[in-house]
Parts: sequence; structure tokens; C-alpha cells
Amino acid sequence: MGARKQHKERGDLLPAAAAEHNDRPEQAFFEHTVDQLFNKPHTVSAMIMGGAILIYVAWTRGDAGLIENSKFGIIAACLVFLLFSALQMRDGLFFRPHPAFWRMIMGAAVLYLMALVFILFQNKHDARELLRYIDPKLGIKLPERNYAEQCDLYTPNDPTSSFRNLWDTINDEFIWAHLIGWWGKAVLLRDLYVCWFASILFEIWEMTFEFMLPNFKECWWDHIILDILICNGLGIFLGLATCRALKMKTYNWSGLSRFPTTKDRFWRAVQQFSPAAYDEYHWEILANWKRFVAVIIVIGVLSIVELNAFFLKYLLWIPPPHPINVWRLLMWSSMGMPALREYYQFVTDPNTKRFGPGRIVKLLPDP
Repeated sequence: MGARKQHKERGDLLPAAAAEHNDRPEQAFFEHTVDQLFNKPHTVSAMIMGGAILIYVAWTRGDAGLIENSKFGIIAACLVFLLFSALQMRDGLFFRPHPAFWRMIMGAAVLYLMALVFILFQNKHDARELLRYIDPKLGIKLPERNYAEQCDLYTPNDPTSSFRNLWDTINDEFIWAHLIGWWGKAVLLRDLYVCWFASILFEIWEMTFEFMLPNFKECWWDHIILDILICNGLGIFLGLATCRALKMKTYNWSGLSRFPTTKDRFWRAVQQFSPAAYDEYHWEILANWKRFVAVIIVIGVLSIVELNAFFLKYLLWIPPPHPINVWRLLMWSSMGMPALREYYQFVTDPNTKRFGPGRIVKLLPDP
């Protein structure tokens, strides 16, 4: 609620700001209008508009049969809940680009949790059949690729390339997943040692579960050189470099009327989607046993999320490039930003006595 109070206070000060800019009354009026539009609550108008759209779509679309009608009904129910979340859920620590955005992320996390609870009571055969209603291409057993069949780095007799095995591994989609994933995780964790520990630990998990997932079988140079040192290492470097850039960046959150040109106003609007401020994380894992346990919990949850991306493919036969996997990872990334910030606040601030809602949802099981 603190963020809403700040928005209210900002809105109350706008007439005074307009009085200070009598030499540019049209710009002050524009800023006041924008602030009224984006920083004032619109609960009643949003409910009326949402209800009108819902009724219009429900009464104008034709009858498409039980399955399609059920799909539309479930999607509509989810959208109504997201609207409710944007209007009524409490604010967290993030408010850029807008608090309503992070409330909707929290609502999406709750919906995802409800779906997990439902799947928890299904066997894997029924779960695969349910996924076929989402996409008929699902529910088909996937071929498993073994990356450890040919481990020779130098292949002079190969007609294509003298480093055929190396190039085949580099051209695999998981190489980019390692790089981009650790870039994002480094921005979230903001600690070099924690990132390296989690990176090495995941390679250990891969070797541990080779007996279940054949594509976890990799050559030694794939595990150590490509994954840990090159892809994960470069991703961690880029992520921490991004953190340093955010730390050194000068933030100017003045209203649009403070910027004289259209170009400046455009870049100010773009900055709305960047952090309002940057907080460094000092995990101090060896400071005491509580900090140690807290960091181990973070790394454990991170490992579970990463492993489940592969176990989803193995148990439910969902291909890695499928939109379900992509949206799941995007949602977990969006949930992870406020959840990790709330968790860090809980761990480091002695005055914080309970978890934030984002962290509670994220700590619950993920299939």
C-alpha cells in the first residue's frame, strides 16, 4: 500500500508543480493529465470496462462446441482474476513500470500455483492427455539426444569439419539457453560467488540424473569448458556488468514536462521500464549460519526450477522450444525478480518479520 500512498502524494503535489511552471502551462497540464491517467486508481472504470468486454465477447461469439467453449471459459476466468489482481492485490517492493503490472504478475503466479495443485493429483498419462487439449501436437513421446556418444574434439576424417562434434554441440539450442539464462540469473542474484556455486552445482545435478535423462549425458569438455567456463561464465560476466551499469546510472524520474524535446520525452518514457533505483545484494554467505542456510535455500530453489524444465520434457513430453516451456520460464523470471527481492529483505532486514507474497508462492512446489 506504500506505493499507492506515494502515488497519491505525488498526485496531490501536481497542482503546485503546475503553478511553478506558469511559463509552460500546456506542458504542466500534460504532465498532470499523464499522472492522473497512470498513477491514480481507476477501480470502478476498469471493472465497468472489463465487464462490458466480457459480456460482449461472451454474447457475440458463436457456439464452437464443448472443448472450445471450455477453453474460452477458462481463459476468460483467468483474465478476470488477473484484472482483480491488478486492482486489489497489495503492492510489493517493485513499482516500475507500474504497480498494477507487478500485481498482475502475482495474480499469474497464483493461477500457475492452482494449475500445479490440479496436476499434482493426476498421473502422468492423464496429464499428457490433458495437454493435448491445449495443443494436439503434445502427448507424443520425444526422442532423447545423448551428447556423450562422440566425445572426440578433433575429427580429421570427418568430411564436414575437423571439429564436427564441437560444432554440433555449439549449434545446439541449449548453448544459448545457458548464456542467456545465466545473464538473467546473475542480474537476479548479484553475487559472483553465489552465481559460480549455483553454476557448478547444476552441472553436478546433470551428472547425477544422467540415468533418468539421456540428454544430461555430456562429454567432459561440454560440462567443464562449454557449459561452466564459456557459456555460464560469459553469462555471469554480462549479468554482473549489467548490474554495474545500473549501479552507475544516473536516474532522472522527473515528469515529462521537465524534458524540452520530444526525443528526451521518449527516452524518459522508455526509462519507465527500467528500475527506479538499484540495490546491491550482500549475501555474506559465511557471516553466520542463518545467512548460510538462507543462501542455500535460494540456490536449492533455483536448481529445482532449472531441473524441472528438463523433467517437464521427460515426464509430460513437452519439447523444449514449445511455448509452454517458454512462457513458464518467462513467468518464473518475472516472479523471481520481486520474490528474490522480498527474500533478500527478509534475510537482511531484522525488522522484516514475514515473507512477502511473491516469495511464499515461489517457494511452493513446481513440477
